[in-house]
Amino acid sequence: MLCFILVIAGIIWYREVKKEKRNLYYENMLCLSRIVTMTVAIERYNIKNIDTKNIIEYLEEDIIKELIEEKYLSSDFIKLYRNWGCVYKSHGDISTSLGEIYCKKHGNKKELIKKVNDLVKYKK
Repeated sequence: MLCFILVIAGIIWYREVKKEKRNLYYENMLCLSRIVTMTVAIERYNIKNIDTKNIIEYLEEDIIKELIEEKYLSSDFIKLYRNWGCVYKSHGDISTSLGEIYCKKHGNKKELIKKVNDLVKYKK
């Protein structure tokens, strides 16, 4: 009887761990996709504004709002990432290849790709 209870408890525990890992996988994927979306939006903005020298070199909350106002990002973009506790910042000059956007909670693009690859087995 004790073995049966231990087996059932183990199955329940395994399912909970798998569910937690699956949620973590999707959370990291969403964060990664938002970083890529912001990178593309900033590149498009900078290309359009290169003549005026009004290019984005760093990332802050007001820059994201400006990208939304200029229609480079969707209007619900801020709501989407705030729900997950993400805060986006940048290292270096993001108008060049020397800078990068990162999430304070999840890390940069390289770290997120590694996390997602580690968690992909829990996807289903």
